[in-house]
Amino acid sequence: MKHGRPSLEFLHWRWRPARGDLPRFDAARFFTLLHGKSVLFVGDSLASSHVRSLVCTLSQVAPAPATMESLPGGFERWAFPAHDVSVSFFWTPFQVRWRLTRGPAKGPTDLHLDEPDARWIAAVPNHDVVILSASHWFARPAIYYRAVGCHQAACDGDNNNNLTAMKPWQAQREAFRTVLQTLAGMEGFKGTMILRTVAPTHYENGGWFDGGECTATEPATDPDEDPAEMAEPEAEFYKAQVEEFRAAEAEPARRTGVRMRLMDVTGMMLRRPDGHPDRYGHGPGQHEGFDIDCLHWCLPGPIDVWNELLMKILTDS
Repeated sequence: MKHGRPSLEFLHWRWRPARGDLPRFDAARFFTLLHGKSVLFVGDSLASSHVRSLVCTLSQVAPAPATMESLPGGFERWAFPAHDVSVSFFWTPFQVRWRLTRGPAKGPTDLHLDEPDARWIAAVPNHDVVILSASHWFARPAIYYRAVGCHQAACDGDNNNNLTAMKPWQAQREAFRTVLQTLAGMEGFKGTMILRTVAPTHYENGGWFDGGECTATEPATDPDEDPAEMAEPEAEFYKAQVEEFRAAEAEPARRTGVRMRLMDVTGMMLRRPDGHPDRYGHGPGQHEGFDIDCLHWCLPGPIDVWNELLMKILTDS
């Protein structure tokens, strides 16, 4: 295992529904189902991990390796020409228009909560399946536009005395409302939009920047563990995502015919504290500012089940 992780037990566990079963991912069937179609992932580094998990799995049965290219505007694209299938990824931690202001890693970000990021929104009609996700970056300091407020250190400057403080999940709710309502009501898009819910972190004794760790070597087994009981802000992130999804699904999507599906991974990932890289996610000196990663997931690892959920959603759609 790269970087010396001593335990590989996390590879031997697989999530299964309480009733019935979830078929294993079938790459050949995926190619058949999506022949002539294109898939777009939009999100942060967790979405990037999901893309790479999917592409790696598909490449095992493709007659030729996928061709990968970086496209103008920040897109990555993997093409499987033998199957006429493409998978693309656009990195954005917020989905809405944003700008990282100058300063340290914890410095504030400008977020325009009422404006979708035009760079990826414009590409949506050219794809058949769009998979959205975002959450953890909303916990960082930010100044929110639409003149609604600010979060954490961004509220403390001399020029920000008239700004109203907002909680991260309030900002996330506003952002997802904007994006989901835009997609649900988009003319010219007749595909399927999938929202993946927040995948919780498992930090103990601190967090990303202050020495937190995750030393579990097996899944949590409490059957009563509820996503609603997660610590802030993740519980509120999850609630906001689900509620805004339901609202968009109920009204604008019904008018336009856009198919909206929810990929709810929160409960299953809550039970996988063993699946993070911990201190084995990178080599010495490769990341500045943190040493232990309890946010991302090992590859291969627990997030491979997301491909099975994706396959189930597309099959049922």
